[in-house]
Amino acid sequence: MAQIPTEEPLRPTPKLVGGRSVVIGGWLSEADGAEFADYASSLGIDCSALATLLLVRELAANRLEYMLASVSAPYRKEKRVSARSVRLDLKARFSKHAKDNNVSCDAAAAAVFRTELAERWLIRCLLHEGESS
Repeated sequence: MAQIPTEEPLRPTPKLVGGRSVVIGGWLSEADGAEFADYASSLGIDCSALATLLLVRELAANRLEYMLASVSAPYRKEKRVSARSVRLDLKARFSKHAKDNNVSCDAAAAAVFRTELAERWLIRCLLHEGESS
């Protein structure tokens, strides 16, 4: 069986838009970070693309309160997962969403990423779509 690479290729430092970073990130444990990378690879995308998709979905689904209640207690910050969007409004919208739920942007992103590891929403959507073709 072929090995699936778990490391993302090197990428340049994210550009600043209007002096502000367009990166949204959350901290995961080393194990969760590795699982997130493997999951992204199994979907044929990198961690940043998966993170971005999940954050956009969260803004549409508005499940953050549930996610924050369902993820386990705090963990060590060992692996940072980041969404790198070309749209500054995504960071502004997600930051406001986090603030509205009384958490930091980092904590909100981590909750979204950890929930996806448990639920596997995206892969289920892709598999379901493949069945209807």
